[in-house]
Amino acid sequence: MNALPLTRYRLSFRVTEPLHLPAYAGSTLRGAFGRALMQLSGISKTDIEEKNSLFLQSPYAQIFDPQNTTGENAPLNGLQQLPVPYVIEAPLTGGPRSYQPGETLVFHQVLLGSALNQLAIIILAWRRALLRGIGSGDGKAELVCVEQQITAQNWQTIYTEDEPIIRDHSTVLALPEFHQSQDLHLHLLTPLRLQHQGKILGPREINAAQFLRQLIRRASLCTQVHGGWQWSLERIRELNALADKVKEDRRLRWQEWGRYSSRQQQAMQLGGVVGRWYLEQVPADLLQILYLGQWLHLGKETAFGLGKYEWVEEPWRPGRDNTVDMEEITAHV
Repeated sequence: MNALPLTRYRLSFRVTEPLHLPAYAGSTLRGAFGRALMQLSGISKTDIEEKNSLFLQSPYAQIFDPQNTTGENAPLNGLQQLPVPYVIEAPLTGGPRSYQPGETLVFHQVLLGSALNQLAIIILAWRRALLRGIGSGDGKAELVCVEQQITAQNWQTIYTEDEPIIRDHSTVLALPEFHQSQDLHLHLLTPLRLQHQGKILGPREINAAQFLRQLIRRASLCTQVHGGWQWSLERIRELNALADKVKEDRRLRWQEWGRYSSRQQQAMQLGGVVGRWYLEQVPADLLQILYLGQWLHLGKETAFGLGKYEWVEEPWRPGRDNTVDMEEITAHV
């Protein structure tokens, strides 16, 4: 892979009515986004449940709930649920956060493949969602601008409230090439929920091979379904074999995280692993996939931002005093 149709956007809103968000607002934002898309698509909950033609042809289905088809042209036969072509990255505030009128709410959204062609309706959906109100008390905000990430620190403006036209911009992520093994320092920022035999893995159960194998699977699914890049089974087996040999050290902890599901009308606990991970002499063939994972995230509930990690330049070495990292932290919505 040299490049993929993939990019990250930063959305900035001016708060107009007091807005209260939970410790991690990814689920809240995703719910508001989905409701706005449903309204803009002109479909009902019944259409969604029945999976009728109105639903299947709607922007809601294409963006928020992509469906696998059957037959020879199916993107992946036997896969019940396709990966969605977006990731919502809520602000990492460290706890519940209240925004007052005049303050700015900022969050990111990663778009992949065909979702990039739907950017206009996605922006409209976010405008409608925040004008209608989100969070406890239905706080409201107005979209000020949308920016696209160019590098880790540089962004370019593609849309503003004063000039509400999407400016032309490249939506291709160039992937660096790697030619030799190297050590890697990862920082897991939001709960990583990897599952094995029906159980979410904790800090003691998880290992580098499981992490890398799951990342290979997610990258292959996302690029095949949304990026037009076909992975052979032989290539996946080769990558998995490399993953099994990677040595590691880590300072991970379990972070509990709860949310309320309005669809299921019940509270849900969605804890996962966060912290620091040191991977030693990672083969060059895996480095590009690890680089890509910073946009795709990993594990369950990636759609609203769980499983986010960064490939950090600052070295983290085993043996340092990491007592803070070992504490169990609980965050509740």
